[in-house]
Amino acid sequence: MTMTVFKTAEIVASAILFLLIATEEGSAYLFEPNCGTANITYKIPGKADADIFLNPWMVLVIGEANCGGSLINSRFVLTAAHCLSSSPMKARFGDYDTEHSGEDCMPSGDCIPSAFAIDVDKKISHEDYDNFKADIALLRMRSTVKFSEHVRPICLLVDEQVGTISHFNITGWGQTKEGGKLSRILKTGTQSEVDSTKCAGRFKLFKTQVDSFHICAGSSNSSACGGDSGGPMSAVIAYQGTLRHTQFGIISFGLRSCRGLDVHTNVSYYMDWIVHATKTYSV
Repeated sequence: MTMTVFKTAEIVASAILFLLIATEEGSAYLFEPNCGTANITYKIPGKADADIFLNPWMVLVIGEANCGGSLINSRFVLTAAHCLSSSPMKARFGDYDTEHSGEDCMPSGDCIPSAFAIDVDKKISHEDYDNFKADIALLRMRSTVKFSEHVRPICLLVDEQVGTISHFNITGWGQTKEGGKLSRILKTGTQSEVDSTKCAGRFKLFKTQVDSFHICAGSSNSSACGGDSGGPMSAVIAYQGTLRHTQFGIISFGLRSCRGLDVHTNVSYYMDWIVHATKTYSV
């Protein structure tokens, strides 16, 4: 499958908004119990660079072109189906500055260890994937990913019941403007959920209908762009008394201008598929 590099608007400075949304006790469980914990700090509005310690689940998916992805357990990465390529693929963990081969450090002197890559030995796209419909895929690693403070999975809620989430975080190494270079530094931004009918109207020429299987989102100054495909759309929720970064969407597609609304695959509608596929291909 040839990868399509197709993203949406410019990732620019934005504060990370943390949503403290309590789940109903007993109504949901975590796909991976040891997930979603990282430094929970607020960023100063106007800074586009992600916190070097805040996204240990971010994965640089390397194929015919680069995409984003998220570590969801010790063997699997969640990404967009249109990111899969027929050529060999790798997943790079613990990355921040993609052009730096050693430790990545902050001006304060705080550092994270060097990133490392693992070969992908199984590519699993959803059976209904077609032209951004069911744009979800799993990558199985050839070897188990060892969790650490700097490499750990993001949370996925199974049978989730959470309050309304109006704002989300998006993260990636994509372009910061149409036709620009991919970012060497991991970027982040905040988006608000938008009524899906607005996305349906803007993308009416697409063969894929924007519906409840998607999350329509946008911002006046923060969206995804080329190279961000497959990355997580997340929020911080309070789960049984602990704040956890939790993924709700996968960056899928948007306007070629890299300005405007974005469409994300709605992860909650595919949790049964994720659970089944990871069990089926875990060996």
